Amino acid sequence: DELAGEWWTVPAKRAKNKREHRVYLTPVAIEALATVPMIVGEAKVFAGWRGKRQLAAINAIVFAKVSPRPPPRPALRDTVATRLAEAGVPSEHIARVLNHAYGPRVTAGYNAHDYDREKRLAMMKWERRLRAVLAAESTDNVIHLTRKGA
Repeated sequence: DELAGEWWTVPAKRAKNKREHRVYLTPVAIEALATVPMIVGEAKVFAGWRGKRQLAAINAIVFAKVSPRPPPRPALRDTVATRLAEAGVPSEHIARVLNHAYGPRVTAGYNAHDYDREKRLAMMKWERRLRAVLAAESTDNVIHLTRKGA
């Protein structure tokens, strides 16, 4: 099974770069995944811009400030990478979250560190940012009243 606790291990045969990839699932990710219904004939949770799985209302909020690019566009990856950089996450750790190689080929070939700790910390930063964005959106239609003299 690919899921073990808070970690999802994408097998090398399914990864674009043919390297196994461990993805830390934050509490909000686990909660969200639990609500995604199964679709017959659709093996992917997020099928991409042409797939059957489009969360238009949430995408409009989360990706509101992402620079538009023509499809196909990995909007989630763009957004996460950009917001992690804004949060001060080092580029090497962002690359590991995205399952990208980082640094000179020779050095990268010798580095066998799994970066699980760094990926977990980066994804927890992303979760805090995402929760803030979604919380701000849910209160946009609220009028805050203050008492006189308060």
